[in-house]
Amino acid sequence: MNFLNALKGSDVDDNKGRMSLGMNPVRNLHFAPPTITNGRVTVAPPLDVFEDGCELWKSTLVGHFVGQKLLYPVVNSIAKRIWGSYGLSEVLSSDNGFFLFTFDSVDHATNVLERASWHMANKPLVLKRWQPNMQFLKDDLVRVPIWVKLYNVPLEYWTVKGLSCVASAIRVPLHTDLTTLLRKRLSYARVCVEIDALKTLVKEYDLRCPNGLFITISADYEWIPSRCNNCNVFGHTTTICATSKVDDITNGVPLISSRLKAVYCKGLVDRLTSKV
Repeated sequence: MNFLNALKGSDVDDNKGRMSLGMNPVRNLHFAPPTITNGRVTVAPPLDVFEDGCELWKSTLVGHFVGQKLLYPVVNSIAKRIWGSYGLSEVLSSDNGFFLFTFDSVDHATNVLERASWHMANKPLVLKRWQPNMQFLKDDLVRVPIWVKLYNVPLEYWTVKGLSCVASAIRVPLHTDLTTLLRKRLSYARVCVEIDALKTLVKEYDLRCPNGLFITISADYEWIPSRCNNCNVFGHTTTICATSKVDDITNGVPLISSRLKAVYCKGLVDRLTSKV
């Protein structure tokens, strides 16, 4: 293969590139000189490159399952069946169990995100809006976004800033649904918060008003994932935890070292969480 053909690539790739992207099949990339920062090679794409890339994914939701993940063909089939009317256009997957659901508009993606917690094949699906610089990491399922209904919130706090303050008593607030934002349903404020497996769920707390009055806010969690008290992660219960199984095994073997037990335990936990 001569140099021009090597640069050009295969005829199949050229045709696909010409048909789908409308670019020159010989060379559709260009050289952007890198820099050296603190002795390391660094590239810094300009703002317009960043914005163009964000435009491609702005109507995409990112999801993963709590518990053992489903195979892509199953997820693709279910997603197209339940979200076809919402404008779902494509389902993609990553090697570590994340799924990307792309919709034909931001509004359609938002409608899906604001609905009650979704399940596929009886397995809970955690959904987030795609964000720039998002890394597909589950953080060992220490943090999970869930929807919460907040009751008795005074009307003066039904703003983005107000609800941010009120919902922060639970954990980290992410967003509210459109009905709450437009103040069209005043019986409760519905917000999505990121809860932490290391923290106790707050189901009731006080709001202190500027005049010194305390108002009790109650939180109703629409769905609470299973949690392990041994690992302090979501995704499995204490009764089926790998560390419990290690305890059962090693209780009858007094010669096993605590270090070996810890290594074996970590191996089991890694195997379990890798299947999430």
